Amino acid sequence: MAKAPPAGAALPPALHIITLHTKLIKYWQKLHMPPTTREYIDFWVENSVHAAEQYGTPGASQSVDVLVDRLVEGAESQNIPREALEKEVGDLKQYIKGKLATANQIEQDRRK
Repeated sequence: MAKAPPAGAALPPALHIITLHTKLIKYWQKLHMPPTTREYIDFWVENSVHAAEQYGTPGASQSVDVLVDRLVEGAESQNIPREALEKEVGDLKQYIKGKLATANQIEQDRRK
């Protein structure tokens, strides 16, 4: 039998997507209405974009391209096309890159 990862351990990317997708479905089902594009983006960013937690690591270890792919994939499962995401925030890669930079800056300021 496989051991569960220790508390606080990062999930493998495949499990992270499944976990996030499950959370999103439960969240939106509670509301009984489909999310707006902005609501989806905000919820997804809050749950998916994180600063690097390892001391000594200069910035997030998350790939912007991978995050954009996950955002688009999750949005499509909610019937939100990529075009709607881009209409809401502009260039997705630049948007996610900015969110990562903000998360990293907050983490660096917290460590001071």
